[in-house]
Amino acid sequence: MNGTSPTGWKKPELWSFRLSVASLVISTLMTAGLFYYGQQFAQLSADRSRLEKVQDKKIELWDRIGPQLNRILSYITYVGRWNQISAAQVVDAKRASDEIFYVYKPFFSDKFQKDYNRFMDSAFQTFNGMGEDAKIRTSPTSRKDDVKAFADSYDLQVTFDAYNALLAGAVDEFGLSFAAPKFKSFAPEGVPDKVTVTQSK
Repeated sequence: MNGTSPTGWKKPELWSFRLSVASLVISTLMTAGLFYYGQQFAQLSADRSRLEKVQDKKIELWDRIGPQLNRILSYITYVGRWNQISAAQVVDAKRASDEIFYVYKPFFSDKFQKDYNRFMDSAFQTFNGMGEDAKIRTSPTSRKDDVKAFADSYDLQVTFDAYNALLAGAVDEFGLSFAAPKFKSFAPEGVPDKVTVTQSK
């Protein structure tokens, strides 16, 4: 025995070679691993940055839509400055809100879109004929507007609930907080909260 392996390598040289190969393999794997995880981290950082930008944009859009929706609800349910708002301004508020909402529709989740449309459907009667404005689902009582601006039927409770469902959906959509209030009608005395038959025009 002269310390030579069957392959002709001396044992110290063989071990040295094996260690060199092992070190090279480990080094290569570590480099590949660091590159892979570095790429993954960079992708996650980019995704997070993109999501933050989208979220910021959605909040910006809500800042523009929210006041329009609140104006609509105030008028319909006789809350706040309802008597300082005209029917024409309410229809304009719908148009302004719809324009923003539909231009940026891809930003919003399916659920939020459904909540938005449900509120608008509860607040307005649309498709009234070519060139006709949307009609508002509330009572014409105690208002100075033309009675033709109002829909055939309305339900203040349904509109109120639809509005609060939309706000509740904004909690998940925009990362906000919201506690739904209970419905309380502020309609003048003698104005019913609900009309399911055609209002007299």
